[in-house]
Amino acid sequence: MHQDSKPRSAPDSGSVKVGSCHVQPIAAFLLRLSCVVTVACILWPNAVWSADEEGHGGLPHHHVAVIAGGGVETESGHPDRAGFALGISYEFRFHEKWGIGASVDALGQNTRRDSAVAVPVSYHLTERWRLFAGPGVEFADGHNELLIRLGVGYEFRLSGRWTLAPEFVADFVEGGKKLFIGGVALGYEF
Repeated sequence: MHQDSKPRSAPDSGSVKVGSCHVQPIAAFLLRLSCVVTVACILWPNAVWSADEEGHGGLPHHHVAVIAGGGVETESGHPDRAGFALGISYEFRFHEKWGIGASVDALGQNTRRDSAVAVPVSYHLTERWRLFAGPGVEFADGHNELLIRLGVGYEFRLSGRWTLAPEFVADFVEGGKKLFIGGVALGYEF
């Protein structure tokens, strides 16, 4: 545990416990719903959406990527901390413009965050531009906190099914902490 950790305050009386986090009921519902929808998309894509090749523009339905870059963690009352970021993401594209997925990342060195898991929904503005947002959980200093992730990426098509995309992510963590991560994602579509 870091020496500059401050004691955690007692949860609000209207909060719900999700794992070891106390969150507001609507946030708990949205997190659980997004997890169920993601699992359904991965396990039963044809049962959830009719995503045939013709209606989907012939695009691959699955995309996995490894992202590497750097991040800055800001928190009121603490100096900014920077570290190396490494992560992996998956997206199931159920429509030409829409996808849903999961991402896991770690932010190292002098930061409090050990790792984070998010369930973003993606909107593909064009063939190259992608916006994504979704709920997640941050694992830091022995406790978990909910977060909202917002991001943008610009995808370059390499040979075959390979992609390369600079991405920028902003995580807004419960309690006021913010993380900003920039990196390059190397992906594969299938």
